[in-house]
Amino acid sequence: MVVPYVLARSKELVTDPIRFVYSRAVYELVYALVGRRSDVAMGVLRARVKTSARGEVMWRLVNSIRQWRCMTKKLCQVCGETAGREGDGIPWILTQSAFQTMSYLPPDCGDTNSPPTCRACWPEALKRCPELKSHARVVTVREVEPVAVLGDVYRPSSGPHWRTPELVQEQAYVPLDEFARLPMVLATQLVLLLHGIRNVEPPRFDIRSAAARGRTAGSRKPG
Repeated sequence: MVVPYVLARSKELVTDPIRFVYSRAVYELVYALVGRRSDVAMGVLRARVKTSARGEVMWRLVNSIRQWRCMTKKLCQVCGETAGREGDGIPWILTQSAFQTMSYLPPDCGDTNSPPTCRACWPEALKRCPELKSHARVVTVREVEPVAVLGDVYRPSSGPHWRTPELVQEQAYVPLDEFARLPMVLATQLVLLLHGIRNVEPPRFDIRSAAARGRTAGSRKPG
């Protein structure tokens, strides 16, 4: 069975403690342990994970770093290879749970936290995922831009224990331009705004070839 590149593994999970600091009149989340360059992305603290691809597959959990990498580098969430280039029509599979439109945007726009899926992996993805079988929308996308994150929102505890984070909301949608909230978010996923969405019919591919490609890509150490 093909294991999607974007999924987390049990031995990749990290539970490093976080705390608040007060700097420049702003409360900001940081890791209690020594900071890393990858901790902050696009102005928000990102959930720490390993990328060893070791352990049991967490079928309902994505690896934050690999999800972010797929979104920013336009990599296929199944095989981890390049899904496409802007202008050429990036292939995507959209679902009701991971895609939303906005009334103030053109009808061919919307945002998603689900990475692209290359054409070679369409058959395998549509075959294996129950939600994709019944609610999938197969499209191409002209261009993308980061607009938000999904993550847990915290606030400082009251009194002398203000450094201790108090959970306010889990997996909240926080736009990247909400500068007052971003310092209080521990982000797990990046959200992209998709422009120029076009519905397409998925062409027929040899599913065995797509599966073999996924296994080959999955055998390399994710970065």
